[in-house]
Amino acid sequence: RKMGYTAYIDEKAGLLLKAFNGQLFQIDYIPRLEERVRCPSFYRKPKAFVDAIFEHAPIVNIACPERALIPGEKIVLTAYHRSGLRVLFTWQVTGGRILERLGRRSVLLDTSGLDGRTITVAVEMNDGFQHTAFDSCKLKITAPTQK
Repeated sequence: RKMGYTAYIDEKAGLLLKAFNGQLFQIDYIPRLEERVRCPSFYRKPKAFVDAIFEHAPIVNIACPERALIPGEKIVLTAYHRSGLRVLFTWQVTGGRILERLGRRSVLLDTSGLDGRTITVAVEMNDGFQHTAFDSCKLKITAPTQK
């Protein structure tokens, strides 16, 4: 699965083009067929010059508190990733309410009205090249104490 990548190879002319979702982003020139006699093994597989290589899958993690939260507490949740790319984060919660985004990778969550519940917070990271990663965590909200 090439995930949107396409390569165009003209071995006779030595021209290699690479596109992502129809947009050209890489042009390579290798020696024409008749010029490859000096180093034939290096140019034996022109496709290798334009292959889409994914060394690792993207990873995202949410920094979630391990302690139980107090109903009505507002908490900042942050997603961490090691990509050097500018990525998009999409947040979801099964309860509570995201009050606002704080920068590109953090949100402010309100736990009002969730007494005694456990909610799930999830984040999806997308790098714009159809590479996504996902993480989630559960947050326990304390129940009110009986007096």
